[in-house]
Amino acid sequence: MANVKLKLLHVLDLLLNTDEQHTINATQIVKALSKIYGITTERKSVCRDIATLQTYGHDIIADRDKRKGWYYGKRRFSPWQIRIFLDAIASTPFISRNDCRTLSNELVKDFGPNDKRMFSELMPTIYNNRKAINNKLKLALSEIMQAIAWERAVEFQLYTYNKVFKSVMRRGSKVYKVDPYSLAWINSNYYLIGIKEGETELRYFRLDRISNAHMTGTPRRDAKELLGMDLKKALQIFTQEIFHSESDRTYKEVVIRFKDEGLANMLVDKFGLPVSVEEKNGCIYATFKDFEYTSSTRTWLLSYSSLFAVTAPQDLIEAVKADLNKGLANYGSAEGVEADVDHIVGAPKSTVGFILEEAAQDADYDENAEDYVTIEDNAPCICCDGDEEDDDFDPDSQDDLDEDEEDDDQE
Repeated sequence: MANVKLKLLHVLDLLLNTDEQHTINATQIVKALSKIYGITTERKSVCRDIATLQTYGHDIIADRDKRKGWYYGKRRFSPWQIRIFLDAIASTPFISRNDCRTLSNELVKDFGPNDKRMFSELMPTIYNNRKAINNKLKLALSEIMQAIAWERAVEFQLYTYNKVFKSVMRRGSKVYKVDPYSLAWINSNYYLIGIKEGETELRYFRLDRISNAHMTGTPRRDAKELLGMDLKKALQIFTQEIFHSESDRTYKEVVIRFKDEGLANMLVDKFGLPVSVEEKNGCIYATFKDFEYTSSTRTWLLSYSSLFAVTAPQDLIEAVKADLNKGLANYGSAEGVEADVDHIVGAPKSTVGFILEEAAQDADYDENAEDYVTIEDNAPCICCDGDEEDDDFDPDSQDDLDEDEEDDDQE
């Protein structure tokens, strides 16, 4: 039996599937309600429903030709805004392909026929080929967001890859209890920022390295009391110190040389417009003010060293040349060369040193160590006491515990 009380909502659904070129009148709505939902009604009742929806704030517009009826006008988001959302979803590595399609369909479902047709023809390509290595991240994200909102502590375990690229659980299934305060989006990764149980300093954990996260009933400790300052200020200082390299600096003026005029677009895309340009001896010299030299900039200069060259200042020239020489030495040596851990892109500065030292210091990398636990061992879940198995989980490498390791060795 049809639920007549839902008629108003069904009328709204029918109107949402209209636009200026695809209108619907009262007679058509009456027929659709009967055919689709089994609801019998009259044209006058439909007109009253539409008036109610208009009063509530829905942008339902009457066509100039009254016989054509109505169409839905302004949506919550414009098509160009939805396109940006779709591209962001498609390029995010931890959102699986199936979730991409589901989210994309949800975003466009309330648009009219013309916009739906446009989106179906222009749906973005899945840009990231490394999608959803850890398809449980969305569960951890949901749980941690709720814990932050409710000001409760969270518990979780961490995963990593060992030296033979086998997925392992860190520290023999160690359970971490953390007071969560914020989530940070850095270098296409989510980081949980919080304070570990028994500590008073902020730490960070990559969300795609977390498994079995769940909110506890323990109230979160007051960050201001622990840190001695306002939480927002403390988080700003922490992220600036952790997620920016010590070598990051701003040069008042940098000159970059190149030959092909067509390369100017690449410089503009990366650094913006130069303050001055000089052409000399068949080369173009572009001068940039307040040049931010970060790990990303450094990688760009090295990647395109055959096209561009820094010609000033001298200390930046020497730094780039030193990096190029290290690369050549690495290719020319069977043993390789020592990595400059302060400049590796894609992870916090203190993380990288930890990655390179793990093989020698972390027992998780020793296949014979007692606390080496592979995922195949089906280690118990901390939130279900082993009743459920995490068959789908295939984590990426964990590189978020740098200073933790010394503390963990003492536990």
